[in-house]
Formats: sequence, C-alpha cells, structure tokens
Amino acid sequence: MKSIYSRFKELDREKKILYIFVATMFATMMGWIIQQFIRVVILDYHFFNGTTWSPVEHDYWMDFFNVNYWTQKDFNPYTTSFRSSYPPLILAISRVVSFMTDYSGGAVAGRDSILGTLSYHLVFCGCMAISFASWIKCMREKGLSFKTRICVGIALMCAAPNLYLYGRGNYLIIVVACISVFIAWYNSEKRWQRELSLILLAIAAGIKLYPALLAAILLKERRFADFFKTVVYTIAAFFLPFLVFSGGFSNIAVFLENLTSFQGSGQVSDSNYSVPTFLYYLVQFTKGFQGGAVPQWVITVGAKISTVMLLAALFLSLFSKNSWKALALVTIGLIVYPAPSYVYTATMLLPIIVLFLICENKTKIDYVYMALFLMVMIPIQLGYVIAPGHFGTGISFNNFMQLIAMMAIYCLIAYDSTVNLIHICKDKLNSRKKEKSLNT
Repeated sequence: MKSIYSRFKELDREKKILYIFVATMFATMMGWIIQQFIRVVILDYHFFNGTTWSPVEHDYWMDFFNVNYWTQKDFNPYTTSFRSSYPPLILAISRVVSFMTDYSGGAVAGRDSILGTLSYHLVFCGCMAISFASWIKCMREKGLSFKTRICVGIALMCAAPNLYLYGRGNYLIIVVACISVFIAWYNSEKRWQRELSLILLAIAAGIKLYPALLAAILLKERRFADFFKTVVYTIAAFFLPFLVFSGGFSNIAVFLENLTSFQGSGQVSDSNYSVPTFLYYLVQFTKGFQGGAVPQWVITVGAKISTVMLLAALFLSLFSKNSWKALALVTIGLIVYPAPSYVYTATMLLPIIVLFLICENKTKIDYVYMALFLMVMIPIQLGYVIAPGHFGTGISFNNFMQLIAMMAIYCLIAYDSTVNLIHICKDKLNSRKKEKSLNT
C-alpha cells in the first residue's frame, strides 16, 4: 500500500487527476451495481422502477418508441395529435428506424417485441460505439496507454447521465455521437475528417437545434470559413427535411408553435436541469426542504436568467484559455437553457470531460473541476432530499448535487474567462499607450 501511495505521489498533476477521476467512477459504479442487485434480486423491484432516473416502471425506452410509433402511424407528426416539437431530421431518421418493428399494436407493444428491443439497442449501442471510439482517439493523441484509454471510456459510458439516457431511450444519443466526433476531428490534420466533423455538428444541430452554438469554438480559433460552412450545413440539415413531410415548408410555422407550447411544460421538476429548477432548489434549501408549490417568480426569473447565461456563455467562450473550457461553458449554457432539460442532456459533457482529463499544464483549481465533474457523473444513487409525493417525483439528492455542480463549473469558467478578457483589454491598452509615447 505504501509503495502504491509513493508511486502516486511521484505522478504529475495531470496523471493524478485522471487516475483519481477514473478510480472514483469505478468505485461508485461498483456501488451502483450492488445497489441494483439489492433492489432487483432481494427487494424484488423492477429494474427501472423506483429509481431517481426512472420513477415510472413501464415508461422505460419510451422516448425512442413513442417517436417511432407516431412517425410510422402518420408521417406528418406536426399536424396530428402527437403535435411533435422535434425538428424534422430526427423524425425522418425515426421513420427509417421504425420499419424495423411492427407498431400496429402501439408503442408499448413495439417496445416489448424482440425486434423492437433489438432496434433500440442497435441504435443505442451503435452510437455509443462511435462516441467511445471518438473519446479513445482524443486520448490516443495525448499518448495515454491503451488500458488507461479503455478505463476512461468505460467509466464515462457508465456515468449517471448516460444510464439515464439509456433508460429513457432519447434520440439525443445520436447528438452525443455527432458532438463526440466533432470534438475529436474538428482540429484534425486530415481535411476530410475536419469537413466530416462540421457536417456531423450540423446534423446534431438539425436533431436538437442548440448544439449549433458549439460552433462558437470555430470563431474562438478564428476559423471563419469553417464557421460559415457549418452555418450552411446546419441550415440545410434543419430546413431540407421539412420537404419529406406533406405540407413541406408550411410545417415550419406548426413546428414553432408546437415548440413554444413544449418549452412551457415541466419547467420545474426532478431529473430536470433547467434554471427554474435550480432556483426552486435554492428556495427549498433556505426553507429546509419542506416541499410545496413552485412560486411563479421562480419560473419567470429563471427563464430570464437562463437567457442571460447562454448569451454570456457564447461571448465569454471566445476568451477562454482552454478549448475544453470554451466548450464546457457553452454546453452548460445549452443544458440549463431549455425549460424541460432532463438528466440525459448532461451526456453532452462526456466528450468535454475527455478533453479536460487530457489537458496539459493543469493547476490546483483543476482538482475542483474534477470534483465537480464527478458530482455530475457518479452513477450511485444517494436517495431523496424530498421524497416522491411531496413534490411530483420528489427531489433526489443526485439531481440537486448535479445541478449545483454544473452551475459551479459554469461560474468558475465564466470568472476565468472574464479575468482573461480583462487582461487582454489591459494589454491592448498598454500597447496603445506605448505606441503613442513612441510616436510623440
């Protein structure tokens, strides 16, 4: 034990942070496995029932199967009773995937069929494989050993947001894969890889809209041509799929109407990372977590703060010292911005955590970032602050901790970027003064 500790002390700060992160993730992962074993085998719970990630027993994977059911039933889900708020690209993809399963008996029957289960796992596992390979590629360039790369990849695959994403079956899994490839290849020496990364970012934006703002990293690096190409690709990925549906571009107005009504739903709830939820948590903290109704000011003020946070993230990301900080700032701004922003949206942080772990020249503050990322990612479930029934599905300690951690990461990076901006302004001012003195 002494020799292991002494060896650990000799490591540089980069390796220490990486190994602590991986060791903590594996330890909590084992705790989660033991938890689930006790729940399912000893207490006779259903795997998805009564967890902080899926409180409804029979609702697992249904984000995937509900969308497939409606796109197969009526291939214009904007004007039917489904009233879809999904962009058209993901509905077109869903239409293709839906042909693998018979949905004549309904969405639940499709899910419970062998072909339905197979179709879901083909999509989920395929996208996870793409993400995993992208993370490995990022780490390989930094000279990490094969075993270390595999351990980091497995640890991230078993992170809490990813387990929640698996339980819900949301098509965000495709977005995560596209973002992972973008982050791995947007700086590649090979032109076709750089071009593909821009196209995949546009596809991610075509599916969920807000990933388009990650293109701010291209502005930060003054790659203006690549930025404008990404804008063109994104416009094409968003608008052209409308032509697949009856009504064509006339569905744009219906989509925006549906999106507006959707954004107003579920603004404060457990398993939700919205700013109104964060404010409600703070209110509950000051009152000793007594539960109760959500004040209207929480929703109103939270919506305004989320807009300010996103705009500030886009601006300050241009002055971040590291690429991972710029991407993390914008990504967290995107995660907390939409009203219903559930736990699985934190999966967009996974490739950014890889960039953080392999970043060189770490300082002592990076231990704080590591601890905060761990708070977001650890899979073990720690129970409820407010039990289910007092406030919808309750307030889980995990969700409370994860949301606080993300806000802390945002504030730390925003402060760091602001300080860097002030230094840049001071340097420019001093250089101008020197020029004037030389001229005189």
